[in-house]
Amino acid sequence: MAIFTSLIVAGHLMLAAADATEISDELMAAKAKIQTAYQTNDVEAVRALSTTNLVVIVPRFQNFTLEDQLKDTPDLKIKSYKMEHQRVTPLTDTVAQLTFHLEIKGSFKGKPLTSPVRVLETWVKQDGKWRQASYQETALDEAGDK
Repeated sequence: MAIFTSLIVAGHLMLAAADATEISDELMAAKAKIQTAYQTNDVEAVRALSTTNLVVIVPRFQNFTLEDQLKDTPDLKIKSYKMEHQRVTPLTDTVAQLTFHLEIKGSFKGKPLTSPVRVLETWVKQDGKWRQASYQETALDEAGDK
């Protein structure tokens, strides 16, 4: 009986690991798409990859609705975007968080973007697609704490 129980537990752990890997792969693919959308100011792609209740908090601006974010997207000019130390944390099978360290160069309404920053994103799977529900940047100190 102990062997049977051990096999069941091992099977569940392997399925959980496979699900986490699948979630991570899908979410990173969605992240790449939304990043491209922001870099090219593709407002419709940003809309398709975001939840309707999107919240964005960064040092230069805060938007608490998707519509406000879409209005500001053309004012965001990204020259370079380098993510490091990415980590996907599945919270459920339809909610996950992505954290990473970001070196970014660009401007918002003509003012330089803050860099480096630590980023926390929350993603929700809706209608079979991952959509960004929140994005928050926290400025790192001058030493660039990682």
